[in-house]
Amino acid sequence: MSIELSSLGRVRIAIESGTSAYAVDQSASPANFIDLPVMEGTLAPSRKEEKLDPMTLQTMLDDHDEKVRGPKSCEVNFSTILAGTGVAYTGGVAFASTTTWALGRLLQTIMGGSILTPATTSTVLATAGSTTTTVNVTAGHGTDGTFTTGGPIGVVINGRVEVREVLSTTANSVTVPLAFSAAPSAGAAVYTGYTFWLSENPVDSLQLLVDGMEDSDKFVYAGLQGGFDLDVTTGQFPKLSVKLSGSSWTKRSSAPIAAGANTLFSPAIITDCEFIVGTVGSTTRNLVHCTGETWTPGIEYLDVKSSTAASTVLRKRRNRGRAIAGKFTTYRDASSFDFEAADSGKTDLYFQKQLGSTAGSIVTLVAPTVQCVTTNNADAGGIAGVDVEWEGRNSTVFSTPTAGTYRSSAFKIFVL
Repeated sequence: MSIELSSLGRVRIAIESGTSAYAVDQSASPANFIDLPVMEGTLAPSRKEEKLDPMTLQTMLDDHDEKVRGPKSCEVNFSTILAGTGVAYTGGVAFASTTTWALGRLLQTIMGGSILTPATTSTVLATAGSTTTTVNVTAGHGTDGTFTTGGPIGVVINGRVEVREVLSTTANSVTVPLAFSAAPSAGAAVYTGYTFWLSENPVDSLQLLVDGMEDSDKFVYAGLQGGFDLDVTTGQFPKLSVKLSGSSWTKRSSAPIAAGANTLFSPAIITDCEFIVGTVGSTTRNLVHCTGETWTPGIEYLDVKSSTAASTVLRKRRNRGRAIAGKFTTYRDASSFDFEAADSGKTDLYFQKQLGSTAGSIVTLVAPTVQCVTTNNADAGGIAGVDVEWEGRNSTVFSTPTAGTYRSSAFKIFVL
């Protein structure tokens, strides 16, 4: 007998593609799984199985029926770093896919939508004549699939990459809804990246292989779906606290644990960031300094019950809720954005939080249509401030929202 530490282990992730694959055990095909970089000390799986009592009439006081095994269920909670792939996509570079990118699998499945932009065959650069809202790019790359309206573009400006959502494209240019801090110089590197967005009806689910150090500590958790909380504390790693629930689990055969290998994982701490605020329909960029910032996705799923399904669950269905909300404290300054006026005027705002400025390790959170719901005086560490609470809804940047489209998504994550 060996005595092992609970803090050690390995977690691998697979996608259950479509309702026909929901909760179907894939553990016999380990090649379907790739290592997921779970943070040490955060993994908390739990398993349940109902035991049903037939409750037949007995003749003796302490006699009882043997209980019958009923439906299973499980929960798996953990944290992981919201990290870039470590690869800067400026053209001529093969893009990652969910075949090899575990975080991509996780975000795509929970949020329901993704755009994994194809690579171009040559490097993309800014060309002469660019402005703060239109980037002229290497001929033909504006419409060759490198950039997608509603997806990201990153441009080097004054030595750092600034990320924006793409509003529109022509063959030789890309226009953005919020201005850059300056017009890109001719020859500046231009980057593309990944988009994860909230779809109305995600049909995929997740499956995890969870291995402890003891040979017998091997389980598969299936039919998993859920949501996550975001931690964007300055000076720390951006973190996803993931909460999944599923309808099936199985203890696997004993076997020695094998070493894992996390790929396409380039964590960066939250420094050199920007919180940009704009008014929908205006390109004016407002850089907001704030503290105590939270972004809270309201992603949750319901069980779709059926007597034909294993453990009585046919699939998971995304529930209605507030897709994204948050709060922060900003400083009261004559030159700062007037959130109180936006609150009283019910102004539609555009929020963007860029984490990092080095291509390959940038994550950008976008809430393209936001309403301030509460503003109050605040003490910001001894500085006069304003507390702001906000809620997001489907994007109006591209005019009237259309259900289930990435352009209309209330919340997006860009990874560059």
